[in-house]
Amino acid sequence: MSPHPIQTLLFCLLAASACSKAITPLGGSQDASTGNLDAAQGIYVSACLNLRALGCVEGKDGRCVETLRKAVEARLTNVDARCLSRARTPELARACGGGVCAAAK
Repeated sequence: MSPHPIQTLLFCLLAASACSKAITPLGGSQDASTGNLDAAQGIYVSACLNLRALGCVEGKDGRCVETLRKAVEARLTNVDARCLSRARTPELARACGGGVCAAAK
């Protein structure tokens, strides 16, 4: 039996986040809910904040921004961060790929 898509995504995201250095802010402040930020991460911040607002488990993770960025940049998943930032329902977030928001309330 193959693993559930969300389990696969979470495994990939956790594996990616465990293998690289922490991100250092570029003179900005750190937001505890989204991890260390810099100007280049805007789309990931937007996606994570939107996932949280939609009730998606991934958006509630304090390392969402870092994990999403690493997974997308390393091509560990086919999720579209811009799509996630614009999704207005959990169903639309799921349509962005990567098995994201599968457990939304």
